[in-house]
Amino acid sequence: MRILMLHGYAQSEKKFEIKTRPLRRCIEEACASICPDSVNHVEYTYPTAHIRLDPSDFVGVDAEPSEDCDTWGWWLDLDGCRVDLEPSLRTLSAAVESSGPFDAVVGFSQGAALAALFASLCECQARPERRKALQKLGRPTSWAVAQGRLKFAICISGFSLAKEFYAGYYEPHIQTPVLLVAGALDPVIPLESTCQMLAVCEDDFFLEHHGSHYVPRFWPVLDKIKDYIQTVLTEKGPEDNNPARQVA
Repeated sequence: MRILMLHGYAQSEKKFEIKTRPLRRCIEEACASICPDSVNHVEYTYPTAHIRLDPSDFVGVDAEPSEDCDTWGWWLDLDGCRVDLEPSLRTLSAAVESSGPFDAVVGFSQGAALAALFASLCECQARPERRKALQKLGRPTSWAVAQGRLKFAICISGFSLAKEFYAGYYEPHIQTPVLLVAGALDPVIPLESTCQMLAVCEDDFFLEHHGSHYVPRFWPVLDKIKDYIQTVLTEKGPEDNNPARQVA
Protein backbone atom coordinates (compact mmCIF):
# COMPACT_ATOMS: atom_id res chain seq x y z
CA MET A 1 0.00 0.00 0.00
CA ARG A 2 1.52 3.30 -1.11
CA ILE A 3 0.01 6.54 0.17
CA LEU A 4 0.74 10.10 -0.92
CA MET A 5 0.62 12.57 1.99
CA LEU A 6 0.02 16.25 1.18
CA HIS A 7 0.64 18.81 3.92
CA GLY A 8 -1.31 22.00 4.46
CA TYR A 9 -0.44 25.66 4.02
CA ALA A 10 2.53 26.79 6.17
CA GLN A 11 3.58 23.21 6.88
CA SER A 12 6.31 20.93 5.54
CA GLU A 13 7.10 17.29 4.98
CA LYS A 14 8.66 16.94 8.44
CA LYS A 15 5.87 18.77 10.28
CA PHE A 16 3.15 16.82 8.52
CA GLU A 17 4.89 13.52 9.18
CA ILE A 18 4.77 14.28 12.91
CA LYS A 19 1.15 15.47 12.86
CA THR A 20 -0.05 12.38 11.00
CA ARG A 21 1.56 9.69 13.16
CA PRO A 22 -1.73 8.76 14.90
CA LEU A 23 -3.48 8.72 11.52
CA ARG A 24 -0.76 6.48 10.09
CA ARG A 25 -1.30 4.02 12.91
CA CYS A 26 -5.02 4.09 12.10
CA ILE A 27 -4.33 3.38 8.42
CA GLU A 28 -1.95 0.55 9.25
CA GLU A 29 -4.44 -1.06 11.63
CA ALA A 30 -7.13 -0.87 8.95
CA CYS A 31 -4.85 -2.53 6.41
CA ALA A 32 -3.70 -5.17 8.90
CA SER A 33 -7.29 -6.09 9.72
CA ILE A 34 -7.78 -7.02 6.07
CA CYS A 35 -4.35 -8.48 5.36
CA PRO A 36 -2.35 -9.24 8.56
CA ASP A 37 0.96 -9.10 6.71
CA SER A 38 0.30 -5.67 5.19
CA VAL A 39 1.10 -3.53 8.25
CA ASN A 40 4.80 -3.59 7.38
CA HIS A 41 4.11 -2.79 3.74
CA VAL A 42 2.40 0.59 4.02
CA GLU A 43 4.67 3.19 2.44
CA TYR A 44 4.17 6.94 2.81
CA THR A 45 5.50 9.66 0.54
CA TYR A 46 5.59 13.21 1.91
CA PRO A 47 6.47 15.77 -0.77
CA THR A 48 7.08 19.35 0.31
CA ALA A 49 5.33 22.15 -1.54
CA HIS A 50 7.46 24.39 -3.75
CA ILE A 51 6.65 27.84 -2.31
CA ARG A 52 8.74 28.81 0.72
CA LEU A 53 6.71 31.15 2.92
CA ASP A 54 7.97 34.09 4.93
CA PRO A 55 6.53 34.45 8.44
CA SER A 56 4.79 37.61 7.22
CA ASP A 57 2.75 35.48 4.82
CA PHE A 58 0.81 33.98 7.70
CA VAL A 59 1.63 35.57 11.07
CA GLY A 60 1.68 39.33 10.37
CA VAL A 61 3.50 42.01 8.43
CA ASP A 62 6.07 42.72 11.18
CA ALA A 63 7.57 39.22 11.10
CA GLU A 64 11.11 38.92 9.73
CA PRO A 65 11.86 36.50 6.88
CA SER A 66 14.10 33.59 7.81
CA GLU A 67 15.91 30.95 5.79
CA ASP A 68 15.23 28.55 8.67
CA CYS A 69 11.47 28.98 8.38
CA ASP A 70 10.34 25.51 7.31
CA THR A 71 6.91 26.57 6.07
CA TRP A 72 5.66 25.97 2.55
CA GLY A 73 2.57 26.39 0.42
CA TRP A 74 1.16 24.75 -2.68
CA TRP A 75 -0.12 28.12 -3.92
CA LEU A 76 -0.44 31.61 -2.48
CA ASP A 77 -3.89 32.68 -3.61
CA LEU A 78 -6.21 31.48 -0.86
CA ASP A 79 -9.41 33.27 -1.91
CA GLY A 80 -10.76 30.50 -4.16
CA CYS A 81 -10.00 32.31 -7.41
CA ARG A 82 -7.58 31.33 -10.16
CA VAL A 83 -4.25 30.02 -8.84
CA ASP A 84 -1.09 28.70 -10.48
CA LEU A 85 -1.37 24.94 -10.10
CA GLU A 86 1.35 23.95 -12.55
CA PRO A 87 4.30 23.82 -10.10
CA SER A 88 2.26 21.75 -7.63
CA LEU A 89 1.16 19.37 -10.37
CA ARG A 90 4.80 18.93 -11.37
CA THR A 91 5.58 18.01 -7.76
CA LEU A 92 2.82 15.38 -7.84
CA SER A 93 4.07 14.06 -11.16
CA ALA A 94 7.59 13.75 -9.75
CA ALA A 95 6.24 11.91 -6.69
CA VAL A 96 4.40 9.44 -8.92
CA GLU A 97 7.52 8.88 -11.00
CA SER A 98 9.82 8.36 -8.01
CA SER A 99 7.56 6.62 -5.48
CA GLY A 100 4.33 5.61 -7.22
CA PRO A 101 2.01 4.37 -8.33
CA PHE A 102 -0.03 5.28 -5.26
CA ASP A 103 -3.05 3.51 -3.84
CA ALA A 104 -4.40 6.46 -1.87
CA VAL A 105 -3.87 10.10 -1.02
CA VAL A 106 -4.26 11.96 2.28
CA GLY A 107 -4.33 15.75 2.39
CA PHE A 108 -4.87 18.42 5.02
CA SER A 109 -6.30 21.91 4.40
CA GLN A 110 -4.67 23.28 1.23
CA GLY A 111 -3.18 19.81 0.76
CA ALA A 112 -6.70 18.36 0.97
CA ALA A 113 -7.84 20.59 -1.87
CA LEU A 114 -4.84 19.36 -3.86
CA ALA A 115 -5.57 15.75 -2.87
CA ALA A 116 -9.03 16.00 -4.44
CA LEU A 117 -7.47 17.33 -7.66
CA PHE A 118 -4.97 14.47 -7.59
CA ALA A 119 -7.76 11.91 -7.14
CA SER A 120 -9.55 13.45 -10.11
CA LEU A 121 -6.42 13.39 -12.28
CA CYS A 122 -5.84 9.75 -11.39
CA GLU A 123 -9.17 8.84 -13.00
CA CYS A 124 -7.80 9.67 -16.45
CA GLN A 125 -6.92 6.04 -17.16
CA ALA A 126 -10.34 4.64 -16.34
CA ARG A 127 -12.51 7.55 -17.49
CA PRO A 128 -12.00 9.00 -20.99
CA GLU A 129 -14.48 11.75 -20.12
CA ARG A 130 -12.20 12.89 -17.27
CA ARG A 131 -9.19 12.93 -19.56
CA LYS A 132 -11.10 14.98 -22.13
CA ALA A 133 -12.32 17.46 -19.50
CA LEU A 134 -8.80 18.03 -18.19
CA GLN A 135 -7.32 18.33 -21.65
CA LYS A 136 -9.77 21.18 -22.27
CA LEU A 137 -8.07 22.93 -19.35
CA GLY A 138 -4.70 22.31 -20.97
CA ARG A 139 -3.62 19.87 -18.28
CA PRO A 140 -1.08 17.19 -19.24
CA THR A 141 -2.52 13.83 -18.26
CA SER A 142 0.07 11.28 -19.40
CA TRP A 143 1.58 10.82 -15.94
CA ALA A 144 -1.88 10.56 -14.36
CA VAL A 145 -2.85 7.84 -16.85
CA ALA A 146 0.29 5.91 -15.88
CA GLN A 147 -0.55 6.37 -12.18
CA GLY A 148 -4.04 4.90 -12.40
CA ARG A 149 -7.12 5.39 -10.25
CA LEU A 150 -6.77 5.57 -6.46
CA LYS A 151 -8.51 3.25 -4.04
CA PHE A 152 -9.50 6.15 -1.78
CA ALA A 153 -8.73 9.72 -0.76
CA ILE A 154 -8.92 11.33 2.68
CA CYS A 155 -9.42 15.11 2.61
CA ILE A 156 -9.15 16.75 6.04
CA SER A 157 -10.36 20.35 6.39
CA GLY A 158 -10.42 20.62 2.62
CA PHE A 159 -12.18 22.85 0.12
CA SER A 160 -12.83 22.97 -3.61
CA LEU A 161 -11.38 25.53 -5.99
CA ALA A 162 -13.48 27.89 -8.09
CA LYS A 163 -15.40 25.71 -10.53
CA GLU A 164 -15.48 28.38 -13.23
CA PHE A 165 -11.72 27.90 -13.58
CA TYR A 166 -11.29 24.23 -12.60
CA ALA A 167 -14.46 22.55 -13.82
CA GLY A 168 -12.53 19.73 -15.51
CA TYR A 169 -11.46 18.41 -12.11
CA TYR A 170 -14.98 18.35 -10.72
CA GLU A 171 -17.17 17.72 -13.78
CA PRO A 172 -17.78 14.89 -14.26
CA HIS A 173 -17.91 14.32 -10.52
CA ILE A 174 -15.06 12.54 -8.79
CA GLN A 175 -15.86 8.82 -8.57
CA THR A 176 -12.92 7.82 -6.38
CA PRO A 177 -14.11 7.11 -2.80
CA VAL A 178 -13.44 10.28 -0.80
CA LEU A 179 -13.62 10.70 2.97
CA LEU A 180 -14.23 14.34 3.88
CA VAL A 181 -13.22 15.20 7.45
CA ALA A 182 -14.11 18.56 8.98
CA GLY A 183 -13.87 20.24 12.37
CA ALA A 184 -17.04 21.87 13.65
CA LEU A 185 -14.93 24.62 15.29
CA ASP A 186 -12.45 25.09 12.46
CA PRO A 187 -11.68 28.85 12.20
CA VAL A 188 -9.50 28.48 9.08
CA ILE A 189 -11.57 26.33 6.73
CA PRO A 190 -15.23 26.71 7.73
CA LEU A 191 -17.32 23.58 7.92
CA GLU A 192 -19.41 24.88 5.04
CA SER A 193 -16.36 25.01 2.76
CA THR A 194 -15.60 21.34 3.30
CA CYS A 195 -19.28 20.48 2.87
CA GLN A 196 -19.17 22.07 -0.59
CA MET A 197 -16.86 19.25 -1.68
CA LEU A 198 -19.79 16.86 -1.25
CA ALA A 199 -21.29 18.35 -4.39
CA VAL A 200 -18.36 17.22 -6.57
CA CYS A 201 -17.81 13.72 -5.17
CA GLU A 202 -20.07 10.80 -6.10
CA ASP A 203 -18.72 8.25 -3.62
CA ASP A 204 -18.16 10.35 -0.53
CA PHE A 205 -18.47 9.98 3.22
CA PHE A 206 -18.59 12.99 5.54
CA LEU A 207 -17.08 12.85 9.03
CA GLU A 208 -17.45 15.80 11.38
CA HIS A 209 -15.51 16.07 14.63
CA HIS A 210 -15.85 18.58 17.45
CA GLY A 211 -12.35 20.03 17.13
CA SER A 212 -10.81 22.78 15.05
CA HIS A 213 -8.14 22.96 12.33
CA TYR A 214 -5.98 19.89 12.88
CA VAL A 215 -5.40 16.34 11.69
CA PRO A 216 -7.53 14.04 13.90
CA ARG A 217 -5.43 12.33 16.54
CA PHE A 218 -7.96 10.94 19.01
CA TRP A 219 -9.30 7.43 18.66
CA PRO A 220 -13.06 8.07 18.61
CA VAL A 221 -12.50 9.88 15.30
CA LEU A 222 -9.65 7.66 14.14
CA ASP A 223 -11.81 4.59 14.71
CA LYS A 224 -14.34 5.97 12.25
CA ILE A 225 -11.59 6.66 9.73
CA LYS A 226 -10.33 3.12 10.22
CA ASP A 227 -13.83 1.75 9.60
CA TYR A 228 -14.05 3.80 6.42
CA ILE A 229 -10.73 2.50 5.09
CA GLN A 230 -11.71 -1.08 5.88
CA THR A 231 -14.96 -0.60 4.00
CA VAL A 232 -13.46 0.85 0.83
CA LEU A 233 -10.65 -1.70 0.75
CA THR A 234 -12.99 -4.66 1.07
CA GLU A 235 -15.53 -3.41 -1.44
CA LYS A 236 -14.83 -4.39 -5.02
CA GLY A 237 -14.14 -1.22 -6.99
CA PRO A 238 -13.46 -0.56 -10.66
CA GLU A 239 -10.89 -2.78 -12.31
CA ASP A 240 -7.34 -1.50 -11.96
CA ASN A 241 -5.40 -2.09 -15.15
CA ASN A 242 -2.11 -0.67 -13.91
CA PRO A 243 0.45 -3.51 -13.93
CA ALA A 244 2.92 -1.43 -11.91
CA ARG A 245 0.69 -1.28 -8.84
CA GLN A 246 1.63 -3.63 -6.04
CA VAL A 247 -0.49 -3.73 -2.92
CA ALA A 248 0.44 -5.98 -0.02
